[in-house]
Amino acid sequence: MSNKLYKKVDVSEKIRLDEYIVRVYLLLLLTFFPLVFWDFYFNIADVKFIVFVSLTLIALAFCLIYSIWSRSINIRKVNKAWIWIALWVFSAALSTIFSKHKTIALMGNDGRSFGFITVCCLAVMMVLISNCTIDYRFFINVFLCAGVIVSVLAVFNFLGIDFIGFYNGVDKGLREMFQTTFGHVDICSNYFAISVPVAYFMYMYEENTKRKIFYMFALWCTFMGSFAGGCDSGYIILAVVTVLTLIFMDSYKRLFYSAVAALILTITAKIMMILNGMFEDAKHMDSIAIMITGNKVIIFLVLFMIIMCAVSLVRCDKCSEKEFRIVKIGLITILLVIMVAVVALFIYFSFIDKDKDIGSLANILRFDDEWGSRRGYIWKRGMQCYADSSLKDKIIGVGPDTLQQSLKKVYGEEMLARFSAYYDNMHNEYMQYLVTTGVLGLVSYMGMVICEIKTAIKSISGNIYMRALFAGMVCYLVQAMVNVNQIITTPYLFIVMAMIYASSVIQVAKQ
Repeated sequence: MSNKLYKKVDVSEKIRLDEYIVRVYLLLLLTFFPLVFWDFYFNIADVKFIVFVSLTLIALAFCLIYSIWSRSINIRKVNKAWIWIALWVFSAALSTIFSKHKTIALMGNDGRSFGFITVCCLAVMMVLISNCTIDYRFFINVFLCAGVIVSVLAVFNFLGIDFIGFYNGVDKGLREMFQTTFGHVDICSNYFAISVPVAYFMYMYEENTKRKIFYMFALWCTFMGSFAGGCDSGYIILAVVTVLTLIFMDSYKRLFYSAVAALILTITAKIMMILNGMFEDAKHMDSIAIMITGNKVIIFLVLFMIIMCAVSLVRCDKCSEKEFRIVKIGLITILLVIMVAVVALFIYFSFIDKDKDIGSLANILRFDDEWGSRRGYIWKRGMQCYADSSLKDKIIGVGPDTLQQSLKKVYGEEMLARFSAYYDNMHNEYMQYLVTTGVLGLVSYMGMVICEIKTAIKSISGNIYMRALFAGMVCYLVQAMVNVNQIITTPYLFIVMAMIYASSVIQVAKQ
């Protein structure tokens, strides 16, 4: 790999004090930040905002003080991702300055606490972490341990058990929409979009038996946490993991590990549904979850996974590279046929046969106002607002996290009449960035993301940590098409991207 993008790093040199500061900062973000709360769900976003901003500013202050005291700045050569980060912050600054709602754009307190201050802190966090030369195995393990704790809380909430008291004062009809120390189930799904694939790919490629068992346990727990939320994005996570598995799969041994994991998780999903029916206050699962955990489907999946395990064991030491390539192409072909079929059905029921009753499948296969738990509604209205906006607002947006103000002017009465509430997010992160920070904000954000993807791909060969982080990043980015950016779990995407860059620098140095 070319070293042009990176300053040469001596991984054996003495670690500076500011790097220890960043290590502690990262450790707190992975452990304390996800679990912290104050008044339960009533101010969960405000508490996370205060904690995240405070930790970031304290870490930055200590690093600056040390740099002044030591008369040296520990910074690597500026890479392309940092340039895009700077442009992203600049676009958010312009959007805030020219916004009609400057205070809201600054704080983000009219939406999901994702205002200009949060954008700046995310940029600072990425630079601090990506500039730190450390081995990230420890931090991946810490992240997964925290994920196990969050998952246990999610499973208890799934069964209607609240031993901490989060649901006290929450209307009974709304309790199913909240879980763990994150709040809304969509926000929890953002977290599991990273933890599930990270745990899965660490399990798949770890050769040490004890660590493999730990990663399988982490995968099992985080899968249960994701399933417990009952979010549509949970199915997207599983689909993306499946695609990445087939892309990276290089032997029958990996196929065997994958089939074993799928078998365990399939049985786990069925057991969770059985337990769900035994608890009076348990979460009501949607019809899709009920359908995919039906007896016939489960029996088919279990038999299929058992066959895959058996074939993998028999052919593990006997097959040629050509034979496995044929099997891999066959599996990819089956997956592509399924995906094409789903897209074809979506087009048919959305634009050709709009009246046929397809029951609960309409939530996936028919695009209208009710599609995707009413994402169809907000996508149509939000993009219409953007289309009708001025040229200035198209370029720099209406201001970070100020979507609600724009929607209320045009659709306020309609939203109150239909939903008794106002939408404050597009439920699509890319549309959200486009509307609130304009073309400039979206392009700079995507430039940063693309740089991180390219960095990961260059360093992914033979690096299981990079593979796991890459999978977590990709899963998040895909499910972000139906989810929300906010202060509670979105920072984990930026942590992963920073770890990807730092890990790639270490790999280059070792080579």
